[in-house]
Amino acid sequence: MIRRQIALAARGAVAGRAVRESLVWLTTALVSACVILPVPTPPIGTRVISDEAQQSIKSGTTTRTDVLLTLGDPDERQGDDRFFAYNWRVSYASVAVGVAYLGGWAAPMWWYRCLAIEFDPAGTVVRTAELHLEGRLDGYGPKASCFAEWRKQDETSNESK
Repeated sequence: MIRRQIALAARGAVAGRAVRESLVWLTTALVSACVILPVPTPPIGTRVISDEAQQSIKSGTTTRTDVLLTLGDPDERQGDDRFFAYNWRVSYASVAVGVAYLGGWAAPMWWYRCLAIEFDPAGTVVRTAELHLEGRLDGYGPKASCFAEWRKQDETSNESK
């Protein structure tokens, strides 16, 4: 009987030691993990349209040809080229997540922008707008097109008048 009690106590001690060691490893991994939100980075992006380029487009004087020479082909066109839209994305920060001994992961946080331009029938710029587009949950592009967002913004500003 005593032998059996000693054997059971020994098994319990070994099992308890294994549990304690597992908890120590888990605690170490969790405590030494690092989550950094956000990590500042210099602006990066795809075909970012600078403030200078946007300011060079003047209502009443800049023509469709000037816009095409300055910015290139638009990403979206509507109304027999009465409307152009130039889309880009820019990142000023990245998300970084890491766990000690297991590695880590980092990815840029994207903000979506577009420049919408309207021309009169003669091909002269009537108005422009830089819009901030909301990103999709899956991270692959904006939720709405530049023109859809521009219309929504126009409706909102007309309702407030």
